Amino acid sequence: FNEIQGYLWYDASWLAQLGVEPGRCVELKNPAAEGLQRLRRALMPGLLSAVVKNRFYFPAFSLIELGGVFEVGEGGDHEYRHVGLVSACRGKKVEERLYERLKGAIEGWAWGRFSCPVVFAQAAADAARPWEHPGRTATVSIDGDAVGRVSVVDLPLRRAMDEHLSAWAIAWAELRLNGLDGVTPSAEPLGVIPPYPRVEMDFSFLVPPSARYAEVVERLATFQHPLLKQIRYVGTYQGESIRHGRRSLTIRTLIGDDTRTLVENDANSFRQTFTDYLVECGYELRR
Repeated sequence: FNEIQGYLWYDASWLAQLGVEPGRCVELKNPAAEGLQRLRRALMPGLLSAVVKNRFYFPAFSLIELGGVFEVGEGGDHEYRHVGLVSACRGKKVEERLYERLKGAIEGWAWGRFSCPVVFAQAAADAARPWEHPGRTATVSIDGDAVGRVSVVDLPLRRAMDEHLSAWAIAWAELRLNGLDGVTPSAEPLGVIPPYPRVEMDFSFLVPPSARYAEVVERLATFQHPLLKQIRYVGTYQGESIRHGRRSLTIRTLIGDDTRTLVENDANSFRQTFTDYLVECGYELRR
């Protein structure tokens, strides 16, 4: 990500273009110009303005900003430290890749800084923040505390920002850093190296666009097999090879036996059993 530094205040004309009413803000008595008196409560309006400026010069870019946001509070106003991330790319069918890359960047940072995982949980979009997608917004939790949100910018707002951005995809995240300095890095012992090789097997199947991975995981958790060690997410895909009203979800299973090396019949038997289970769940296999 390329670091930028924005102004600490909102631009009233830009907020109006985004359709944002920021609510009660800390205000400057002597602003630099008319419409610049409200101190920002979020980094995203400024980052989205930077997207509009940079789309003239680059077909893809990622920006990061570390800065203060301000809240009116009882007994005095408060400043908080935020980090904002935005990835933008021109082209079709790149939104999923940007979204996954952004979440991966957050996960990598959290592991490196705190040695703990990040939990993403589906959330309803906040009408006061039009940059939150109605169907693709998630909270970000570290060490059990919600610290921010991640989403993509929907088409209507991209058009409101700049009509040329209708051909772009934009993913973003904003996290509050205050309080994270108290997170104690955790240390976990390494697992025992399996005595015999394990086998990875991928399965792709079709789900409705509204189906969430968390729902699928909850359903697949009921599957039991003596060889199954793990099920994890690989990715999703929507494109010309997928019929309208469906998206492809790919998961990866890890199988093994702690007493012997698996043979071809083991893998074939597991594949058939798991495939039958997916069909029982109502999922259509992608051939």
